[in-house]
Amino acid sequence: TYMLREFLDKLSEIGELKAIGKEVSTEFEIAAVLRKLEKIKGPVPLFTKVRDKKMRVVGNLASTRKRIALSLGVKEDEILPHYMQALDRPGKVKMVSNGPVKEVIKKGDDVDLNELPALRHYEKDEGNYITAGVVIYKDPETGVRTCSVHRMKIISKNKLLIDVETRPLLDYLIIAREKGKTIPVAIAIGFDPGTMLATVAEAPVGFEKLNLVEPLVGKPIELVKCETVDIEAPANAEIVIEGELDPHETMKEGVVGETSGYYVRGRVL
Repeated sequence: TYMLREFLDKLSEIGELKAIGKEVSTEFEIAAVLRKLEKIKGPVPLFTKVRDKKMRVVGNLASTRKRIALSLGVKEDEILPHYMQALDRPGKVKMVSNGPVKEVIKKGDDVDLNELPALRHYEKDEGNYITAGVVIYKDPETGVRTCSVHRMKIISKNKLLIDVETRPLLDYLIIAREKGKTIPVAIAIGFDPGTMLATVAEAPVGFEKLNLVEPLVGKPIELVKCETVDIEAPANAEIVIEGELDPHETMKEGVVGETSGYYVRGRVL
């Protein structure tokens, strides 16, 4: 089963999904449509023809409380208590030997991040960004797995610039830098709102946030071993990017439009 695709089916059943067959560009056009539809509380757009890309793009999955509630299987006024209960009663993950994410595997020179339909959102943005990628990694000292969401700018066919300003990844980065090591990561893309909600939960260091998926959406997240790093990634994600976060290599991010509505210049730590 596909977490995201199951959710899109639910949206379609209630008339909340709109397929857009007109060709659109990742340069400003898709972002502009998403922003407009969010303001007017329009349907979830599924862009089926993206210029120079083979993949489809969907957005605004969590732009209304109705969609979040649908993903969680609760009423709109039950979202907060349901979420708080999940924090108090985490479930488990489910390990599997294979999954849909393994249907297409690319390694080495075959990897090209420019194939991804990453968006450029605002006029002064200096690059195209992955904005809903869940970064999965482990505590370098205890091996406990956790995850968080960070914006990532595509630099080349096999390099991303990640914005790291939050814990625990920032702490782990400092530890790895002191030890002269890198941090293996798996970046998973393509989830329903309920699963995304689990990955951004405020949780103490050492807490396995993926355990929140089961109480939030009603079934445990299925994890499968990665191909090139010692990490387990969602078997039903649409895309998983495997790699290493190098704390010794830094780069100026340049100007980027933030969620606050202002342009910022990313820090170099």
